[in-house]
Amino acid sequence: MKLVNNKFKTSDNNIINYYEIKNSNHTLLLIHAQGTNAMSYLKVAKKLSKKFHVILVDCYGHGKSSHNKEKDFVYYYFMNQYCWNFFPEDSREKIKNKLGEFALRYRKAHPDKTLKVPFWPKKFLEAFKGLNEYDAYFGEAFYDNSFNSGIDYNELLSNIKCNTLFMKAKTVIGEDGLVQGALTDEDLQQVTTLIKNIKVEYFDCGHGIHSEKPKEFIKAITSKS
Repeated sequence: MKLVNNKFKTSDNNIINYYEIKNSNHTLLLIHAQGTNAMSYLKVAKKLSKKFHVILVDCYGHGKSSHNKEKDFVYYYFMNQYCWNFFPEDSREKIKNKLGEFALRYRKAHPDKTLKVPFWPKKFLEAFKGLNEYDAYFGEAFYDNSFNSGIDYNELLSNIKCNTLFMKAKTVIGEDGLVQGALTDEDLQQVTTLIKNIKVEYFDCGHGIHSEKPKEFIKAITSKS
């Protein structure tokens, strides 16, 4: 089961990069989260290919698909992430500056590699995978909500007629009131009202279910195929 890299050229001359494990099974399209890329599914793709023709796509503005790249967004995100708030206030800036200097040196020496920082938990560094190929303007479209402009989600979801499996991660709301994930439990209730043939499975983890709970993720999908 070989993973093959392909590219699709759109009508406006942009490139959509994707990977494929081709076979005669039903097609399973895996679309990554914001800030990462298709390779985030690599750990589960080969096992899923035993039952599916798997396609992993780099969304526009991510990975090897077309995007604008004007600054090192990896370093920017590292220095401005929420995690710094967990450090003691009296030593926070000193630690931040020291680790920031290391991160900057590492990025200059290894611009195409995933960020590594001493003493930084690997779990938190997972968030930086793919950011070296991330277009920050994609994120801005979420921040100013222009990404959702003109989309009637009630109509969109109501038109889904096939059997649907919804994987719901643990709902986490930060101190700033922002949802750290895709949607709240209340949002999910609206989704289940609009999609008729839907089943929900809950996972006690963050919204990167396929990376945090790979075995459970594979089991949930393959048991419904």
